Amino acid sequence: MSTTTQVTLEQYYEMLPNYEREPEFDDGEIVERPMPTKPHSEMLEFLIFAFRAFRPEFRSYPEWTIAPREGSRRIPDLCLCASRSETPLLCVEIISPDDKASVLRKKIKEYLAWGVEYVWVVDPVELDGDVHTNAGVERVPDGVFRAGVVEVNVRGVKE
Repeated sequence: MSTTTQVTLEQYYEMLPNYEREPEFDDGEIVERPMPTKPHSEMLEFLIFAFRAFRPEFRSYPEWTIAPREGSRRIPDLCLCASRSETPLLCVEIISPDDKASVLRKKIKEYLAWGVEYVWVVDPVELDGDVHTNAGVERVPDGVFRAGVVEVNVRGVKE
């Protein structure tokens, strides 16, 4: 049976320089994030450029550390914010082979409870995924993800 050493938020911040890739923080536990794969990185780059089409109304932030609740520090792959908002309109999680479904579900719930309106879960290999809102989950089999006025066809990553 494995045990986990609990740390404070202050200890988490002190330990950050020791990590090559910034981990997340979840109720006293340091949660290392999977290393991105090539498809993951390509999708992130594609979405950053796709979101530029919606400026100046929105700003995009890759791997921005957010605090959706006390005792939590999360790092979505990409956030899209209305130009003057602190809470993202949209958080994007690009799945990696090492992602755990239970951790992803918890993040989605935290984002939505914090006030994020849309959470995209994008599969960078199959080029599909899901859009999560407080109203439910919508499957995106055709690769066209929507968040209000924002619409991106992730299948454009192959062009």
